[in-house]
Amino acid sequence: MAVALGHNARVNVGKSGRGRDRRDVLPDYWQKSAPDLSFGEERFRVTCFRGERQPAERKVVIDDFVTAITWEDSEPILTGTLTLQKSEGKKPMAINEGNVIRLEVAARQGGKYRRIWDMRIMDSNIGAVSGEHGYSLGDEMAWLAKSRDDWQFRKAKSKKQSDTHTHRPKGWTADQIAREVCRRYGVKVGKLAKGTKRINNLTEKNASPLDIIMKAYKLERGYSGRRFVVRMRGGQLQVVALRRSKTMLLLGETLLDATIQRSLRKTLATAAHVTATVKGEAKEDPKAKKGKKGHKQSKLSVDVIAKRARERYGYVRKTIHLDDPVGTKAEARREAKRELVKSMRPNREVNFDHPGISTLFRGDAIHLRLPELGLQEIVYVTGVAHSVSSGDYSMSVTCKFADPYIDKKGEEIRKKRCEKARKHNRTLPSFCAGEGKRPVAVRNAVRADRPPSNPARSR
Repeated sequence: MAVALGHNARVNVGKSGRGRDRRDVLPDYWQKSAPDLSFGEERFRVTCFRGERQPAERKVVIDDFVTAITWEDSEPILTGTLTLQKSEGKKPMAINEGNVIRLEVAARQGGKYRRIWDMRIMDSNIGAVSGEHGYSLGDEMAWLAKSRDDWQFRKAKSKKQSDTHTHRPKGWTADQIAREVCRRYGVKVGKLAKGTKRINNLTEKNASPLDIIMKAYKLERGYSGRRFVVRMRGGQLQVVALRRSKTMLLLGETLLDATIQRSLRKTLATAAHVTATVKGEAKEDPKAKKGKKGHKQSKLSVDVIAKRARERYGYVRKTIHLDDPVGTKAEARREAKRELVKSMRPNREVNFDHPGISTLFRGDAIHLRLPELGLQEIVYVTGVAHSVSSGDYSMSVTCKFADPYIDKKGEEIRKKRCEKARKHNRTLPSFCAGEGKRPVAVRNAVRADRPPSNPARSR
């Protein structure tokens, strides 16, 4: 990083020459310093929305009854708990399953409240003697996962089928499918990443709305190479492309406790048997049927053992099939050694407790400083659990060291699309490296017909 700030500071994403976010080189990504983040002065407000009541009684603030509230952001579905205590001399609150609970936070006294989440009550646990009421919460994603329906999204074969909720003349894109699902179930729509693949047939029976949205964007992932995040923000369904957070948090001295866990990978191996095909022309297959031409690829196999790793971990053997052809056995051994070294790298995870930051979400980046453990690295949040009770606010955060934004599979998908477009002389996608988007033959034809920029100096 190009800046050095104190603990609890923030660093914003830098800008390139064209004003775009830097997303290629990690050391150059976060550059611009941001104001320090203050915590410990938050004020929370809890509101209940009861749709079955009269308009004047639907919205009610229940701060006086709340003793504790928690929420966890570790899965696509946001979950939480709410605990209420019946006060003496006050009429008990009539809160039932299905009612919506909204949590808002203000940074300081007199500050403006900002919504954190909206969740519905799923289960309740009422104490008759203690007067304590406990509720389990889940956002709208939980209800989308519970529902079941038959789905049909197809390309229209005639004009009669056009402009319906099941057929479109040019097929469906992933965002159009998500928008139609939300329309059918009355879910508010937020940001939806625009799809580029035309889906001609997506049919599912007895599937949840969440499953059909995930499947549509999975097809888009296989075509464009992009990864997506499905989430609920502010009561709206959002599907956004997976990107690094624009702000990185610097933490260290304010941590209450921190532990680092190391574990062996499931793919650990100290020896490998490698099989691969050999580069070059394929040989004729003598076992081919009569009247048909058959070709047989030459294959090779080698055995590789990591002696030092075997002395440390023991003998663990696995078979590796190389997808790409190799030229020699030495090349196959090098690929196998890379796989063995990768399998022996331990999984690292850090868990820490902090006084609480309500704006921290799954996927955010943290520059963690732990001088006692000799640690100063960038980690990525995989789960965060917030807990608010009377006069106390804290959170437990789980982070991983591996960068989740490195996407080798997506790079391979985009590379194949570019190679295919060049091979068939088609318009190149925007992510292909080269001279613009037009096919090579078209660019050459334009250059041949283009007049010289300075006729006086041309020969």
